[in-house]
Amino acid sequence: MGVIQRYRLTRLWRVFFTLLVAAPFFGAFAIVVLTIRDPPKDEWQATLHAVEIAGLVLFAGVMTRVAFQHHIEFGAGYLRVSGLGGPSFSLSDIVGWQLGRATTPATYVFVKRDGSRVPVPAMFEFDARYFEWLDSIPNIDVQSEVEQLRTIAADDRLGGTQEDRLLLLERVRNECRWINRVGWVLGLWAFVFPTPYLPLMTCLLVSPWFALAYAWSRRGLVQFDELPGDARPSLASLALFQPICLATRALLDFDVVAPRLAVLGPALAIGGILGMLAAFVDASPRRTALSRSLGLVVALVYGWAAVVSVNCLLDTRDAPRIDRARVLGRHIVAGKARRYVLEIRGYGEHDVARHVYDAAAPGTEVCAAVHPGALGLEWLGIDTCSNCCPQESSAK
Repeated sequence: MGVIQRYRLTRLWRVFFTLLVAAPFFGAFAIVVLTIRDPPKDEWQATLHAVEIAGLVLFAGVMTRVAFQHHIEFGAGYLRVSGLGGPSFSLSDIVGWQLGRATTPATYVFVKRDGSRVPVPAMFEFDARYFEWLDSIPNIDVQSEVEQLRTIAADDRLGGTQEDRLLLLERVRNECRWINRVGWVLGLWAFVFPTPYLPLMTCLLVSPWFALAYAWSRRGLVQFDELPGDARPSLASLALFQPICLATRALLDFDVVAPRLAVLGPALAIGGILGMLAAFVDASPRRTALSRSLGLVVALVYGWAAVVSVNCLLDTRDAPRIDRARVLGRHIVAGKARRYVLEIRGYGEHDVARHVYDAAAPGTEVCAAVHPGALGLEWLGIDTCSNCCPQESSAK
């Protein structure tokens, strides 16, 4: 270890940082050109342009330093990440390592004798010498997996012999693998192209409860979060991804106009129950306070989405109150999901379907249908008057 080896960034990361250098320079150049063509009208605008240019140039300078100076020094009993004041530690202080949760870039997390953790990104051109040293210290992920397998093999509830228990674990892994595949597909399907709508929304609503029931039936072999080195399989697609997809659909598809507190109560109740049950049946031995908190947040998001979705999807009790309202303006919000927005007198701005947007020129009328809601939470639907059954009601 007397010879110090330097590892520079891989070619892919050098290209990435080069692009990060070029982009702000082009941005600063564009601002300069625009400033010359259209001089600032006052001192405030001139100062703002100067600050923007200085910020972009400063960012480009920092990225230039990273691209050309970011490297790792390895040897002589230490490891140092140089370039932006990266970590430095003695090799003799390291008692183990594990992979970090980030995947871009992958990260080696080194554990020191005092229990502190030092992340080192795997974006450098390491050689055989580095990996030989890495193999010489314990892999915490492997140790954790071995310990979990021992615990499972010794659990009498899972079978009569150790072989039976490990075979059950392998069967559950295969089942979870297929369940997750179906869950990812359904979630993406509902997110991108929600047709047929009602069956897909029903799947999103039921999925977290199915995950709870399945985890409970497998007697401590299923978890809802996944870490490197876990022996137990997870159902992340049902427990995490599908609630997020449901919340996205509820946010895009339903416009609840009831007071927020009226929605908050049942949402907290459903989310709290789901979160407590998930914490009870989750078999993960390495859950932290942070992961439990994030799980509770996801459960509360699901609670809100479930209340809104059930309130609107099952609203078949009474006919809605329909008002004719004049369109004051319209615009399109670009992004990953394009939104069509109408400004309607008495109702403000609301997202509408594409066919409603195309037919609703400013000055024309649309029909605002105020539905009572299956749970008593009023929600609003905007449509063309030709598709509604207008009652004798005037615009607000």
